[in-house]
Amino acid sequence: MEQNMKNTEKRILQKILKSMSHYKWEIGGITLCYLIVTATSFLSPILIAQITDKGMLQKNMQMILTFSLLLLGFAAVEQLIGIGESRLFLRIRNHIRLQFGADVFEKLLKIKYSYYKESNSNEILERITTDVDRVSMVADRGIMYLVQFVLRIISGFIGLCYISWKLTLVVILIIPIKFGLAKLLSEKKKKKVGACITSSNQLSSWYGDMINGIREIRMWNLQYAKKEHYIKEQKKLLELEKDMEMTDAVNMSLDGFLEWLITCLLYLFGGYLVCTNGLTIGGVIAFISYSKYVTGPISALLDMKMIFAGILPSAVRLYSFLDDDEESGEGDPIRPEQFEEMEFENVSFAYEEKKILKQIHFKIKRGEKIAIIGKNGSGKTTLFQLLIRLLEPAEGMIRLNHKEISAYQIKDYRNLFGLVSQDVYLFADSIRDNISLGEKLEPDQMEEACKKSGLSEFVQSLPNGISQTIGKNGSKVSGGEKQKIALARALLKNRPIILLDEATSNMDVESDADFTRLIKEELKDKTILMITHRYTNLEGMDRIFELSEGRLVERGEEMHGKDRNH
Repeated sequence: MEQNMKNTEKRILQKILKSMSHYKWEIGGITLCYLIVTATSFLSPILIAQITDKGMLQKNMQMILTFSLLLLGFAAVEQLIGIGESRLFLRIRNHIRLQFGADVFEKLLKIKYSYYKESNSNEILERITTDVDRVSMVADRGIMYLVQFVLRIISGFIGLCYISWKLTLVVILIIPIKFGLAKLLSEKKKKKVGACITSSNQLSSWYGDMINGIREIRMWNLQYAKKEHYIKEQKKLLELEKDMEMTDAVNMSLDGFLEWLITCLLYLFGGYLVCTNGLTIGGVIAFISYSKYVTGPISALLDMKMIFAGILPSAVRLYSFLDDDEESGEGDPIRPEQFEEMEFENVSFAYEEKKILKQIHFKIKRGEKIAIIGKNGSGKTTLFQLLIRLLEPAEGMIRLNHKEISAYQIKDYRNLFGLVSQDVYLFADSIRDNISLGEKLEPDQMEEACKKSGLSEFVQSLPNGISQTIGKNGSKVSGGEKQKIALARALLKNRPIILLDEATSNMDVESDADFTRLIKEELKDKTILMITHRYTNLEGMDRIFELSEGRLVERGEEMHGKDRNH
């Protein structure tokens, strides 16, 4: 199990690094900057040694001035290059964030509908934002400094060996100690990062559930209990985050201590060489500078394990999400006018272990109007979700014109349907945009749709008319008006099959009667499949089915004579 996880992480890491290959020109520019900075950095300790030995110790002001100006020139070059380097870094980072963001958004649009059944919107947003932010860290300056670190180590070793191979041994002996500590701490951090991500997701999911259930919380006075639960879960998450940050703090402290240990040892042995005329004071100062070129980058390179320990759990989850199954969009084209009939052939469906639909079999031909009645939870809405390919049958198949619906292009297939439901979602936009859904329409078309759906009077009463914004999910309008907006949308789209899922559940008696007339007069040429609890809506239906205990049974004429006030 652990080996499989390591192989997965290795594969994900290769994918991340491969994604960086798209920025070869930028990386090439950064590498050139690093080569120049490495050269100036290599020469700087030599200049400092010259200032010390030939300038200060010999009291030669001309030498001090000359080498100080050269040192200042090198510093200016490094800073100017740093500006250009930052520009390249920002370009790479922004491109990577944009690409990951676009890939994730596209995936959300294509992923199977069941994904949204497993998580609420708050949880999905939290998870994706966290993962994209963490994975985008591959373009952070600390990681992109990898090339410069390697170059500095090489130049540092050259400088060390040039000045004193004996002192170089002191530096080399410290490196394995740092490596062992970094490896141990990075493994601990990786586990703690994974635990933090899991705990954060659970809290985010719970938080979203609380917001969605705020009415029930207030109705049943659950505020205190929910607050106590929040504090408990938040404390657990904060403890995990504290442990993770303490791991970083311990690593930084150990790293700082090792740096001082090296420096003190070099002063000790370097001082001895100075006293025995084996090395000059400037040579010791230059050696200590070169030692930092080696130990500093080596520490940073080993700390990469710590950084990647924080990235990999999110990267594994993000790439796993990007690899999830999508809706199958390919297939044969189909035009609305080509629709002739649809058939459910022994279709069954289950949520986990509970079988909702059992061997459903019926046909609907072009122009037919079919009603489906049944108790709440009997599977009526599930039937519609199967029909529009949000869900897939566990058994059996659904056919369109004698061909399985999965054989058609999903975009063309869904263009056959118009949907009005009791839980229609409206975007935080204007009434016009929620009706047109991006399609350019003439004012008279919009006016006619509003009139037929019974929306005109409401629109005329608004300060901004049809341009009035209606808030998130239509929060500024009533349930009945939301359904009328959805109905106007379906009328304008003019698709051959109209699905009505409790389409009048929030409408008053008068609007419901208008809706029945609409079906008879305006939609008489459409194929209609209607779910309803109101027997008054059954008037004008060609056939009526009842869904009970997972089975669909056709009812006779007696259903048309039911009490209209039922």
